[in-house]
Amino acid sequence: MWFPIEGSPLHSMLDSTARINIWGGPVRSGKTVHSLLRWLEFVLTAPKGDLWMVGRTAGSLERNILAPLKDFTGSKFNYSFSQGKAWFGGREIYIIGASNKDAEGRIRGSTAAGAYGDEVTLWPAEVFRQLGLRMSVRGAKAFYTTNPDGPYHWLKTEYIDKRRTSANPDGLDLAYFEWPISSNTTLDPEYIAALEKEYSGLWYKRFIQGLWVAAEGAIYDFWDEPLHTLEQFPQADEYWLSFDYGTSNATAGGLFGKRAAPPGELRAWIEREYYYSGRETGKQKTDAQYADDIVSWLGTDRAKVKGLILDPSAASFKAEMRERGFHVVEADNDVLNGIRRQANMLNNGEYKVGKNCPHTIQDYGAYLWDAKATARGEDKPIKENDHTKDAERYFLLTQFPLEDENTQTATGQALAAQAALLAAARLNRKGGERR
Repeated sequence: MWFPIEGSPLHSMLDSTARINIWGGPVRSGKTVHSLLRWLEFVLTAPKGDLWMVGRTAGSLERNILAPLKDFTGSKFNYSFSQGKAWFGGREIYIIGASNKDAEGRIRGSTAAGAYGDEVTLWPAEVFRQLGLRMSVRGAKAFYTTNPDGPYHWLKTEYIDKRRTSANPDGLDLAYFEWPISSNTTLDPEYIAALEKEYSGLWYKRFIQGLWVAAEGAIYDFWDEPLHTLEQFPQADEYWLSFDYGTSNATAGGLFGKRAAPPGELRAWIEREYYYSGRETGKQKTDAQYADDIVSWLGTDRAKVKGLILDPSAASFKAEMRERGFHVVEADNDVLNGIRRQANMLNNGEYKVGKNCPHTIQDYGAYLWDAKATARGEDKPIKENDHTKDAERYFLLTQFPLEDENTQTATGQALAAQAALLAAARLNRKGGERR
């Protein structure tokens, strides 16, 4: 008779019977698949009351969760963002993003019987706490997924570390599941090896080893100037401008090249840099003066530029550049994902910096994590020596978005496979109990 292995992914589906159940650990280890299958099972038998599904944003909720569920169940699971609801097994489920504290207000007043949450370390703590407060129905349960963060993050210190264990029998009714990436037998070993090479330092410890470690010191502590710079540039498929615009602070950016290339080969680079600091020179510039300056700096290269990527908050400068005929694209300004994308591409040899970009190179050694924020459980860079780094991450994250941990098709297929295993495991466990 086959039984699930203690601590395995399958075991987490069988034993997630606490009031709060959290799946953590490395990326691509299968957290979402196993937690989703357990959620579907719960919905079919959940007590009366409101049900919630919450993601970091509405978009990430759809990509990571709702679309894979639709792929797995077909017409049995449906959702509508215009109505803010999903439907499964005859139950209505509220669906929201938790990108800011406003989501807390949507949950208030609910009498909840259950909740599913994706990427919970990226939520405001108020949203997580409010969901817990609303789960007043007898038998209510919550199922959450997360990647590790810092050791002082509120989810770890206020919840995971206070869970009930043999050493803490009076702890929270909370179960925490994690396992190494190698436990995900659906992944090709070559893919796992490639994934391990993509990360180093902080990101390797968190996303590959599954450790809750602090962000300390230099953000790009692996920076190696001879390795990460180049003198000769290949021909690009596209050229883009990307800028961090400042009024009292520096305005920094550059001309970036982009080309199609296999993973692990050069895909992007900064070919020329622009840098001007009114604070250092003692002379501020207006939007129009900056626009004139950039057009002059760009020269004949303007003809090959596809567009200009700018921080969404630079409203007046965006308008000025549009008047000059530039196609302006709002940057993806997710700081941590931008840093993660930049670190991955540098590690892989997919992004390099031109040797003729001194400010960009210099800032790699001076761009630091904020130790005070780390002590509060937050990952934040110090707002110094960050202008060139902001311009780089705007370009890289906007043009090379991070892949979600789960693609719709892969997650749907894995759900189907694990559903069969779960059914068999439950039968085996019941058979053992009868004996």
